[in-house]
Formats: sequence, C-alpha cells, structure tokens
Amino acid sequence: MSLLRSPAARQLSRLQVSHRCFSIKAQRAAKYLSDQLGVPVSSSSASTSSSPRDGLAILLHADRRAQRVGPDSTTFFGPTLVAVSTSRLSNTPSNQRFGEGDLGLLALSQAPGFGAKQAIQGHKGDMLQPSSVLCLLEREEIDDALKSEKSKKAVAEMLVKLWQVFKRGEGIWFTCVVHEEAEGVIDVSSPYLEFDDYAVHRMPEDLQELHKAQEEEREPNSAQASDGGLFYIKLHNGGNIGSFGYGAGNAMATMDGLALAGGKPANFLDGGGGANRKNSELAIETLNRDPDVKAIFVNTFGGITQTDVVADGIIDAIRANDMKQPIVVRVMGTGADEAKRKLRESGLKITIEDDFKAAARLAVEQAEQAEKGEL
Repeated sequence: MSLLRSPAARQLSRLQVSHRCFSIKAQRAAKYLSDQLGVPVSSSSASTSSSPRDGLAILLHADRRAQRVGPDSTTFFGPTLVAVSTSRLSNTPSNQRFGEGDLGLLALSQAPGFGAKQAIQGHKGDMLQPSSVLCLLEREEIDDALKSEKSKKAVAEMLVKLWQVFKRGEGIWFTCVVHEEAEGVIDVSSPYLEFDDYAVHRMPEDLQELHKAQEEEREPNSAQASDGGLFYIKLHNGGNIGSFGYGAGNAMATMDGLALAGGKPANFLDGGGGANRKNSELAIETLNRDPDVKAIFVNTFGGITQTDVVADGIIDAIRANDMKQPIVVRVMGTGADEAKRKLRESGLKITIEDDFKAAARLAVEQAEQAEKGEL
C-alpha cells in the first residue's frame, strides 16, 4: 500500500490545523493582512445580503513537486501562484472547495488546465514581479473576475506584497479571494495563511507574536504533548483507539493496522526521536486524557529505540494514573525480551502480542468491548 494513499495519510491530509502547523485563520489573518497589503481584508466573503460574492480565488503555495509551467511547459520545482475565478469552483465536490485552509484548491491546482499558474523564480532567488502577475491576470481562467485594467494592476501589486509576506514567513500555502469593488478598487476576503512551524524562530517579530497568541489558545492535552516533545494530533473522526508508535512512518502504520482491522484510531502520536522513560509515560498519559479513547495500541520497533525503556514508561503511566483502559502492546527489536518481561511481571492490564495484525485486531476488539461496558 502506498503511504500517500493509506488510511492514516488520508485522515491526516484532511486535518485543517494541527499544533505542528502555524496557521492563521480568517479573523486573525484579516487584521494582519490589512496592515501588510494596504487593502481592506475581511474574514468573510459574504456581502451585506449574506450571499457569497464572486471574485478571484488565489492560492500561493510552496509545492515542491515537479510542475509544468509557461507556454513551453518548462518543468519547475518551487513556489507557485494560482488564480481562478470563483465561478469555476461552484461545481467542485464539497470536499474540494476553496477556503479555510482546505487542501481542496491545492489538490485541484494539480489538475492539468486548472487555473492560471505563475511559477515564482528568478536568477537572484525567488521573485514575483507585478508585470508577470499582470500577464497571469490576462489568462482565460480569470474569466471576468476583474473587469478593469486598473483593478488588475491593483491586484498585481497586492499579490507581490502577499508574496513578500509568504517569503518572509516561510509560508506553506496561503489562500484568499480578491474582489473588484469598483474600477481600481479591490478588497480581499476569506484569508488563510499557513507557515512552517519549525521556522518560527526565524520569522519577523509580528509573525512570532501571532504564533505566540495561537499557542496560548491550544487545546490543553495537545499543548502538554507538544511541550513534552511528542508529535500528537487528535482526530475528530469518531475514533476510540489510542494509537502510539515511535517514528512517523511507524505511527502511521500503527493507525493503518487499526483501520484495516476494522477500527478507528483516535489520534496520530509519534514519540519522536530519542525515546525515554518520561516521553513514553507522557504518551500514554496523553492518550488516557482523551475521553474518546477506550483502548490503547502501542506498536514499537526498537532499532535505536530501547523498547525496555518504553515499557518502563508505559508501566509508570498506568500506575500513576490508575488507568482502566485495556492496552495492547507490540514490541519488537532492541530490548524487546526485557520489555515483555517487565510488562508481564507488572501485573497490570496489558496484552502483549508479537504479530502486528493480531495485535491490531485485539485492540479493536477490546475497544468495542469497552464501549459496550464488557471490560
């Protein structure tokens, strides 16, 4: 199974925001961009009659996949600007519509012939010039979203400023809708900005302040996990099995195993590099704090990871929190024999299973039994 098409990958790709992505949604983004772009920016695309306004949907993204751009279909790797009339988006599937940071417009932009595209490149680094944007705005995909030349010039100047924000903040993707209010007069609505969270320390002070404000609003369980060095994402999909592994690939494979066994993982949880007793304990406590979790599946392969140390953390968490959820543990590799000995001799409610598929099935069965009050 391709990792990009696995159940875990599809669930994670549908997430709007995780604590590992620095995203600025419409209301906060509107205030920030109004100052940066010098044009009115609103969080909603509704008019005074509460009906959506037509406009020009904009996507600015740092997609690193090979793209064919220009009249000679030159292959290009790097940032791209995509523009398309919103009228062309009205009949797209509901899971692919533009807005709120949805991956929909990004996915649609990969289709041949979708939207007017401008590769952002130059001999002295990535650049975007008003003249190249004006050429973009003359393309047929723009339809009549912008009727006057003065408005097109205003949009070109605004998009250059948007690109400067994107570049300064190491953006991942930005979306917004541009509206022509009158000849040469534009405004922007429904902005969404996403940045690389790991670049925060390099960002301008104003973006660092926005990031700090967002961090203070985090969900407490996610905040505790993140502060402890865990990569934790709560899934709002009705999942009832806490899933935990070390390494992103292993953590996603653990989720896939549960899905293929007929269950639903409640989260993505990667213990990160350098497994130790404390972060193993924190991982189990993180899953225990989620009221949706009825059973826990721990799947750890020890290469560098010392699985006996992971086992110590699991035992510490269960004892410290008087946990009642059934736990299925699969440990293989470095320290596995010692880990299994410790888990067996702990006297705790832990099921040990070496076979991956059998372990996933056990976790699913135990979650179902717990839901029915049979455990």
